This record gives sequence, structure tokens and C-alpha cells, in this order.
Amino acid sequence: MSVKPTSCPSPSVLPNTRRTGPAPCDPRSEPGFEVALSRATRPAGVDRVWPGLLRRAGNACLDEWGVCEAEAARDDFGLLLTELVTNGFQHGHGPTVRVRVWRTGRHLGIEVAGSSPAGPSPAPAAPADPLAESGRGLHLVGAFADAWGVSPDRTATWCLPPLG
Repeated sequence: MSVKPTSCPSPSVLPNTRRTGPAPCDPRSEPGFEVALSRATRPAGVDRVWPGLLRRAGNACLDEWGVCEAEAARDDFGLLLTELVTNGFQHGHGPTVRVRVWRTGRHLGIEVAGSSPAGPSPAPAAPADPLAESGRGLHLVGAFADAWGVSPDRTATWCLPPLG
């Protein structure tokens, strides 16, 4: 695992929509972290551990920035980070899963790249089995983020949850 500060290059901000394009953010954004997790060297089952570890790292960023004092906003951010990281491991391919977190004046930014050329797409509105443990992740992202989308090459998913 490698961790480094990251910056956000794109200056656009979007309304609550799904779109194809690079992760938008304000050029005045504050970097959080970027982590590249190698699939080639991970022990069996460790991909189940990463979402929780990255959620803790994300909460450390929130603490450092002094944002998301409201527990609900912090929980929403953690949910979205966990969903995108889990999807990156479950559906991504390639040697790494890359996770990037940043903040702007109004939003937090989360981007997860898993190198899956098929790209993410939401499951049908209601899973066939109402007790199914999967199939709701991107619906949750769409419900809790002000905007979300996929990169033009369909290998990364990003979202912009509000600061609270």
C-alpha cells in the first residue's frame, strides 16, 4: 500500500446527477489522501479489510479538516467511501485499486479506480431477492451524494457528498 497527499485538478462542480467524466472538484480543494492497493501482493481475504481501514483513514481526514461534526454527515461519508471501495475490489480488475479523497468548500470528494473496463452500473431498482446482500451500492451513492459518475474510460467511480 502506498499513501500520498493528492490534489484535485478539475474545476467543475455538478448538480445531483450521474455523468461520465473525470471526478469534478474545485481547484481550491484541499487534498486528503490517495492510496494505491496492490492486488498482486495482498493475502487472501484482505480485500474485506480495506473498506474499514480506509473508512478510518477518511474519518481521520474529516477530523484533521474539522468538518462533518454532525454524526449523520460523517456516517454518510463513511458509507459512500465503503461502498465505492468495496465495489472497486469486487468488480474491478487489474493490479491495483486506487482510492482518492479530497474536500472543497461544500463537498467531500471520493474517487475509486479499479481498472474495470466494463464500468459500474446500478443494479435494477429492486433486487429480485429483497434480502440480498448486494445490488444496492450505487443506488445508495446516488441517494446520499450531491453528484456521482464514472470516468470516461469507465475504470473509476467518483462521488461528491455534501459537507453536512
